[in-house]
Amino acid sequence: MPPVSSVVKFRFATLTLAAALALAVLPGCVGIWGRAPATPEDKQVAYDSREAYNRRVYDVAWDAVRRHYYDAAMHGVDWNAARDRHRSAAEAATDDTALYEAINTLLAELKDEHTYAASPDEVREDREHQGVLVGLISSPYGEQDAQRLVLDVLPGSSAAASGVQPGWVLLLVEGRPPGEVLGPGRLQDGQQVRCEFLDNADTVRLLTLTAAPVSVDPIRTTRVLDGGALLMRFDRFDLDTARWVRAQLKAHKKAPAVIVDLRQNPGGEALALARALGEFFPHSIPMGRFVRRSGMDEPLRASPGLVGARYPGAVAVLVSENSGSSSEIFAHAIRERGRGIVLGTKTAGAVLGAETGSLPGGGELQVSVRDYLTADGVRLEGAGVTPDIVIETTVDDLRAGRDPVVQAALTHLAGTAAK
Repeated sequence: MPPVSSVVKFRFATLTLAAALALAVLPGCVGIWGRAPATPEDKQVAYDSREAYNRRVYDVAWDAVRRHYYDAAMHGVDWNAARDRHRSAAEAATDDTALYEAINTLLAELKDEHTYAASPDEVREDREHQGVLVGLISSPYGEQDAQRLVLDVLPGSSAAASGVQPGWVLLLVEGRPPGEVLGPGRLQDGQQVRCEFLDNADTVRLLTLTAAPVSVDPIRTTRVLDGGALLMRFDRFDLDTARWVRAQLKAHKKAPAVIVDLRQNPGGEALALARALGEFFPHSIPMGRFVRRSGMDEPLRASPGLVGARYPGAVAVLVSENSGSSSEIFAHAIRERGRGIVLGTKTAGAVLGAETGSLPGGGELQVSVRDYLTADGVRLEGAGVTPDIVIETTVDDLRAGRDPVVQAALTHLAGTAAK
């Protein structure tokens, strides 16, 4: 494995459906490609066999992408040939986990983080804000990203009860690479998995973790730092979060600076983004535009509204490779309008407008239906946002509980105040 001084590679780390679907910068619109499908209970009634059911789900997903994807050229992928390559694996699936793995392998040919199929179990977990998890928030690590670096541990989970700490490296699960065993919808309640960790002393730890329902509500926290700056972290853009941002900024309007931590925020809803971003401006600002497959433009604006916070102090935005979609738009807009500075590491470059529709059996398909350009005409998809100040977090920092990015933000803000 790499030495512990190596840079932490953040990349869509949370092992829940919420992180995948939060990449969308539009609210889901269920049923955008037709009538409501069969419910999970209708599977045996509506289809003669598992193979027929699998084929139907696969074909609906493939066809929806063909008809609605924002790029009619499909990023150069021969979509008919792609369908044929993966169809046999889908038809042979013996359960929804294998079926949706085959569908997502097909979708992965587009190299688009926003286009994703969620199984019925994943959909239910997301709606209930709960997942059957062992409780690890981790990131790809090691050679070919085969291992996982523990970034955080969910309270009340088996991992927390077993003493797993940030900075540990998950080497194997059931003797296999972690990504082959852990993930949305893969574990059952009560299922035990044997995990091999490397702890913060580089000692191998063998632990048996038990999957159980764990709350995956988006994290929202604030903390007043030395000097009075407000550190604000939120891990998803939704309307509840937008209201929370307004309340926090009003409560701390006299704070000399606000540090907005989006390093674990993969995105969210466009309306929530517009409202949260607008709280940092005294008036409405352009936020860019969506471009549909037809070429039609959809201008976007951010506004504080009639009762907005209109926070007047200095602003710093923290980002990482795990900052996607709405987070990238937020960071770019703050910098492009001269409102603040961006620190951390380059963002994901996953910035498209997506909509969600139903699949037969209760699953859902999220499809990128709009491209995005910033107010100054920059395309962030595939490019991301490069911070003004690049600060890398090492595994040593993680294990020692240090946050060099927050410290760099405070140093910069102190220097700005002095000037």
